[in-house]
Order: sequence, then structure tokens, then C-alpha cells
Amino acid sequence: MKKISWYDIKTKFKHILRLFLYSFIMQEILAYIIVFYMKLIYYTSKKRYKNLDIFLNSLRNGEAILISSWHNTIMLMPLLMYQIKRIKNHKEINSLSSKHGDGKIVGNVMNKLNFVNISGSSNSGNKKDRGITINDLKKIIKNLKKGHSLAITPDGPRGPKYKINSQIVNIARLSGGKILPCSCHISKSIRLNSWDQFVFPLPFSKLNYFFDDKIEIPKSLTAEEIEKKNLEIEERIIFCRKEAKKF
Repeated sequence: MKKISWYDIKTKFKHILRLFLYSFIMQEILAYIIVFYMKLIYYTSKKRYKNLDIFLNSLRNGEAILISSWHNTIMLMPLLMYQIKRIKNHKEINSLSSKHGDGKIVGNVMNKLNFVNISGSSNSGNKKDRGITINDLKKIIKNLKKGHSLAITPDGPRGPKYKINSQIVNIARLSGGKILPCSCHISKSIRLNSWDQFVFPLPFSKLNYFFDDKIEIPKSLTAEEIEKKNLEIEERIIFCRKEAKKF
């Protein structure tokens, strides 16, 4: 009789737990719990905004923007939907998440907050392959050209933290959309031990949002110029992050 090691038992248990948590029913339940908690944060916190009109006027004018903030604020930035609702007949706001387990939960949460989620990543099943496919990219660009906007975390989903690892410049270049650097800060939170030091917000806080000027991307760029634009976007979002802490 083959002896079963403790490692084998743990591996099997993790596999079963993952299947359970990533099942459709559990993903729906988890999404509702997360949305409920995010709403709790919103309604119990004092909100303050700097340069909010840059954001709202773009939506009001039907201008396509790429709303860009760091991955660790993903539980806070979607709460801007409560400000977006002030704009009547605004065009849809897309969000982007992977087709893998955690990404599906994020996508469900964004849909429940009235964003229109686009599931990125390939169908290959390869865990390392979490980028967007050509078809996903075409859909995003098509929607931006219609005047829809896109909420994106350009250092996600795997990092490194506060470094652009996405196609944000090419998406803006091909679609004509403008990049809107922004960030937020919450006074009470727990920093998780994750690659991005994920901000887990706590109720009854002060919640600050800061928006910078939009960045327009020329249609034609060399590889060197794209890298310079990535550095500019990084610096601008980091600037927003610092400013959001000040007021």
C-alpha cells in the first residue's frame, strides 16, 4: 500500500478548496459579500475629492478615458461609481480582469457595481498567461472609440508594485482615449502581506480621492517613447497617491 505524505494531503486539500471557492455559486456569494463590505466602507466614511471635475466632465462630454490607479486600491477606486451616477446618460465604464479564479471574483464585483467587466487573459489554462489576448484588446479599443471609458490597474495583476506592466499606452494610442492618473487614500486600513501590499479598508474612515490632468498619447510612438510614457504615467499616479494622503 502506497504511503501518503503530509505534503500530498495538503496539496489535495488546497486543490479541493480552490475548486470550492472558484465554483460559480461561491464566486457569486463572495462577490455579494465583497460588494456589501465596499458599500459599508463608502457609507460610513467621510469622502473628500480633489480635481473631481476633471473626471466627471470627461464622462459628461462622452470623452473616452483610461482611469488609472494602482492595484492595491482595487477595493476603493470602484466606489467612484457613486459619483459617476451623478452624470445622467453617461457611457459605460469598462473594467478589466483575468479569466482565472481571483479575476472572476473581481469581475463579478465590478459588474455588481455597474461597471461592464471585460474578462482578459487567454483560454490556455496556463497560470503564467494572464495578459489580455488580441481579441480582448480589440474589444477594449472598439469600446473606447465609442466613448466608453476603462478602469485599469496598470501594475496588475502580478506586479511589480507601482510599475507599468500593461498595454496601457498602446491601448490609449490605438483608441484615442486619454489616460487619467488618480489615486485614493483611506485613513484606516490593514496592509496585507501581498506583492502589492493590498489596502484592506476599514469602516468609519476618511476617504480621499485625487485626480491629475489627463495624459494624451500620440498615435505614433517608438518603443523608446512608449517606455518614457510608461515612466510618466508611473510618476503621475505616484504623485496622485502622495497628494491623496495630504488633505
